Amino acid sequence: MVCGNGERNDLLFSVVTIVFNGEAEIERTAASVLSQSGASVEFVVVDGGSTDGTLQRLDPFRQHIAKFVSEPDDGIFDAMNKGLRLASGDYVIFINCGDCFASDDVLKRVAAEIQKNTTHSSERPGLVYGHYCESEVGRPLPHLIPCRHHRWAWYGMFASHQSMFYDLNLIRRQNLKYDETYKIAADYKFTLQTLRHCRSVLAVDICVSAFDISGISCTNPEQGLAEANRARSEVLGYGKLRLSAITALLRTARWLRENMKNFYSKLRYR
Repeated sequence: MVCGNGERNDLLFSVVTIVFNGEAEIERTAASVLSQSGASVEFVVVDGGSTDGTLQRLDPFRQHIAKFVSEPDDGIFDAMNKGLRLASGDYVIFINCGDCFASDDVLKRVAAEIQKNTTHSSERPGLVYGHYCESEVGRPLPHLIPCRHHRWAWYGMFASHQSMFYDLNLIRRQNLKYDETYKIAADYKFTLQTLRHCRSVLAVDICVSAFDISGISCTNPEQGLAEANRARSEVLGYGKLRLSAITALLRTARWLRENMKNFYSKLRYR
């Protein structure tokens, strides 16, 4: 929404969707983005040169897609960097193929929280994040997963990447981008780097997204752990001893999550 003086009277959210051969899920994701009410949305779609019916499934939405590119890429984080370059909003969030917003008023509610917590004398939050849930085969799973405080960033992602809004001005000023040498944890490194430059961070009591648990980060936990440790080393400066302790802690947490779910759920949020 643009006012007569050329300035918007609300926040513009760039919602970036990365897809490659996602004909089974892309309609659901696009419909979720475009059903957002009461907020200004710039929908950016980066297709990796799909060879299935993805592009045909997107045809009904094309007039509502602000920016669209379809070409081969060098993997998901190359595609996400393309999305960052194309985005022009105040905040950017990645709702990739298979992911959805948790409700149709998420962006409206998040915008209200940002504006409520930003005064004329203060800089708006560099990172905004909220709760999330999981989805499987397009079906949202019923339980809410509360975000952690961002002081737990050393431990891992304190919210799902699909529930994080990054201030694009901050990203551009600091020349931040996803490290394409990573296969899984580039989003974690990107978030750690963003936090280093944030003057303020805002956690909102809103379920932002339902993310697809069939992604690579969920199906390759050991590679994800190794890359997360690399990010802790490169961004936080952690040495081998501290990384070994974190690895042991995370493996214990994984075992509890898989074998003692109720106990783990109680322990996680204390």
